[in-house]
Amino acid sequence: MIELAGIVPDEVQSTAVETLVSCVTAKLLPEQPTALSIHFVSPVEVATLNETHLQHSGPTDVLSFPVAAIPGAVERQLGDIVICPEVAINRGEPMLFLVHHGLLHLLGYDHHTDPTAWTEVYQASKNCLGNVDLSALPNQVQTIGFEA
Repeated sequence: MIELAGIVPDEVQSTAVETLVSCVTAKLLPEQPTALSIHFVSPVEVATLNETHLQHSGPTDVLSFPVAAIPGAVERQLGDIVICPEVAINRGEPMLFLVHHGLLHLLGYDHHTDPTAWTEVYQASKNCLGNVDLSALPNQVQTIGFEA
């Protein structure tokens, strides 16, 4: 189950999000159904979360808040992805790219602490983005999924 909250941008269609999440989790977490929430927030809201939880000042494009797996649960709650459409638009980042990025964080991958593992899972699941246009992103971001 995927819950979309906040003012969802027109370009974000729930079926496309569900397809992306299903594809990625089938590749990286195939053993059980998953659930997550995606919140679309203002720059002020994301800046507050960024400072409160990561001690970084200012707004950012995407944040992820994973939750621990509950043993024996039928459905695994992965956590919450928070996206700021205004920041994403200013950076030329497609919303589904940010959902993918946030999802990889929810699954335990981190480009800050283990860029090699991140690049491997990004490459393994990049085809799940389908026809999302990544051409506005720098080549490095298109290739490895983050700006080093």
